[in-house]
Amino acid sequence: MIAGHLLELFAAAQGEGVLAGTPMRFFRLSGCKVGCRFCDTRRSWPVSQTGLLRGSGEGMDEGAEPFPNPVSVGQVLAWAESFPETAWASLTGGEPLEQPDFALVLAQGLKSMGLKVYLETAGLHPAALRKLLPHLDFISMDWKLPSSSGLPSAEGSHRAFLKAMKGLPGQVKAVASSTTPPEEVEAAARAVSELRADLPFILQPMTEDPPRTAPLVAAASRWLEDVRVLGQAPRLTAPARAL
Repeated sequence: MIAGHLLELFAAAQGEGVLAGTPMRFFRLSGCKVGCRFCDTRRSWPVSQTGLLRGSGEGMDEGAEPFPNPVSVGQVLAWAESFPETAWASLTGGEPLEQPDFALVLAQGLKSMGLKVYLETAGLHPAALRKLLPHLDFISMDWKLPSSSGLPSAEGSHRAFLKAMKGLPGQVKAVASSTTPPEEVEAAARAVSELRADLPFILQPMTEDPPRTAPLVAAASRWLEDVRVLGQAPRLTAPARAL
């Protein structure tokens, strides 16, 4: 069976977006070539040769069991069965779509377990998304604002990604900093309105450098009806059953 690189598995409540507070089983794939300035999981950027099966949630090493990478999808699914029952499974990273074949077979396996699959992604790989789309239930897509990410504009890739999402439920999340101008947010909101006006547009203030959100909300609201400001909540963790 296909294998891939996984940084960690854990059970917790979703900490971001419109499904914040929802219990999920998290599968953090390693490897991300994007390199956002605001990223809070830089340990997931390299392709990890070792992963951790966490018994007490993300970032908590007590009782964590290391495993070698690459790891087979069959093994990952067996571990997933040992975690607390949840309706949702999250594929996060890193960037899951940088391992499209592994993410695809993992999503298929999770669906066969009766789970809803949530994909968290930078929204830069529309071709990979098209492979996974039939096996997903929700997509949390980042819109990388250059002012906060420190990266060049990715509007072309983001537009292609929104088109590839078709009618699947999801959200567009933009992390904003104190240097984010309303014009940048308005341009993103306008693009979203042209392609997926039904999606919630989430402004997430950068924790270490928060913006004044009122002008940003006003700018996005010129184009979209569902604009929200949602900070990042801590993931409340739940212990796994004995393995």
